[in-house]
Amino acid sequence: MLRRFASRKDTEEESSIMKKIILSLTILWLVTVLANFSRLNLYLGLFILAAAGERFWETFLLSKQNIFDKKSEFDWLFRIVSYYYILIMFGTVLEQLAIPKRLSPALVTTGAFIYLTALTLRLCAIRALGGSWNTCVLGKIKRRLIARRLIKKGPYQILRHPIYFGTILETLSLPLIFNSFYTLGFVILVYTPLIILRAHLEEKELFRIFGKGYLNYRAKTI
Repeated sequence: MLRRFASRKDTEEESSIMKKIILSLTILWLVTVLANFSRLNLYLGLFILAAAGERFWETFLLSKQNIFDKKSEFDWLFRIVSYYYILIMFGTVLEQLAIPKRLSPALVTTGAFIYLTALTLRLCAIRALGGSWNTCVLGKIKRRLIARRLIKKGPYQILRHPIYFGTILETLSLPLIFNSFYTLGFVILVYTPLIILRAHLEEKELFRIFGKGYLNYRAKTI
């Protein structure tokens, strides 16, 4: 009993620390954007604030499960992905401020199209998952939550990981819109492989849950 209590206390302390770090980084990013808002293109400034607000709502408010109150053997991956996402948001804005350049209309338009596609894909996938959707990170916790059924409707008819794919598209679109090419390189070389790793690890968990049923599903999807 004492060991279980100590373990729970350690988990609560880790969750509290992570909450404070993410909140502090988010506030610092917001202050940075607002302090330099006049130096940004008005529409891009409003866009990046709206995009950050949507992501915060989707990750921390829309989920049925509180990701901070769950313990998983893959928490380290969630931490890295979360911190790197905030780093991408910083890089997107700071690169534009540090290296002022004339924005390419073609890149801005392409990035905006990719962003809207990513947002639509993620929200459709969340809707298809319904009560099964959560942001818990793999492992035994998530295994218990999703063990009820294998979702095959909506985007899941074609894609096995539409939310992860949408996340990759989103993080590619932001530096494209701002013409932040160093940040784009970070997304391609560092962030995208981490998301692919997360999808790969999750597939192993899904195979443990659904067995051959998941193999048949995987053979029919991308």
